[in-house]
Amino acid sequence: MTTATETPPQEETRVFLSYSRRDADFVEALEQALSARGMTVYVDRTAIEKGVDWWERIHQLIARSNAVVFVLSPDAAQSDICAREIDCAISLGKRLVPIVCRDVEGHLVPGVIAKINYIFFNGGGPGGADVSFDAAVGELVASLLTDIDWVREHTRLGELARYWDATGRPPEQLLRGRQLLAAVEWLEKTIAREQLKQLDENDLTHMFIQASARASHKPGFYGWRYRFLVIPVIPIAAALAVIAIWIVDGAYKIGIQRALGVTQDSDYVTLFLTIATALLVVYVAGSVRRCYLIARRVDFRSIGSALLFALRAVIYNLLWVGAAFFALFVYLDGMG
Repeated sequence: MTTATETPPQEETRVFLSYSRRDADFVEALEQALSARGMTVYVDRTAIEKGVDWWERIHQLIARSNAVVFVLSPDAAQSDICAREIDCAISLGKRLVPIVCRDVEGHLVPGVIAKINYIFFNGGGPGGADVSFDAAVGELVASLLTDIDWVREHTRLGELARYWDATGRPPEQLLRGRQLLAAVEWLEKTIAREQLKQLDENDLTHMFIQASARASHKPGFYGWRYRFLVIPVIPIAAALAVIAIWIVDGAYKIGIQRALGVTQDSDYVTLFLTIATALLVVYVAGSVRRCYLIARRVDFRSIGSALLFALRAVIYNLLWVGAAFFALFVYLDGMG
């Protein structure tokens, strides 16, 4: 039960329970306790539909979970199925939280589990201190919610990466815009917290973010939608700025046009071109920074290589967008 001092997590926290069938009664009580605290609990006896491939469904449930709780007992320690679930959790980069429901000899515990601090549910914690079930549940919940935002983002990105991989890695499923920026920020935090010197090529989530970043920012045909968006946005924004200056100055007699040297109709064209050029410079400068950061933080390139990558992007963008603007101006001049 949730006490008055406990606040259930505002977002869903999903937990998979790996256990031996001989501990089913304990697992049922644990499932109820975690559910009462606002968590979604996946247990293979309740979360697998009839007629569904059993192991594939287990894999999906673990992939969907934020953490895997391993219910440690003599039977679970020697269970081949539990071992497969642990291996699956490790391959997906899931947080593993071992809890002790029955005493088990140390040499029986799988090595990867033995290295993690246990949470004791069997009435005796370290040093022989008595631990109640409710107190142990509270400790487990606290552990599961530690750095939960990072864990949830890892789960979300992992699901997108696996779908991208399963469907043949199509470029249209790669991350774009704000989603890509958020993913790169998450990857930077991951690199820092795990002290990585390069991305893990066996980690599908890492490769998914890297592929998204490269596709979004490298010079080439991948960015044609982004550049097609820039072509109308810059002249429209420049035109709106000129119109705004004309309206505000005409209404309030501030003298903006006089200060800018706009005294006749042809000067408005010059002002429009000046603003459009300034916006184009800002766009190109922004692309330089993005390309450089992607090259350094996602591709782990050297400073020199990252600068060359960014310079190539600048030249490409200038030629691409510049040619489009030149065609536009020639067209407008012909219309005149």
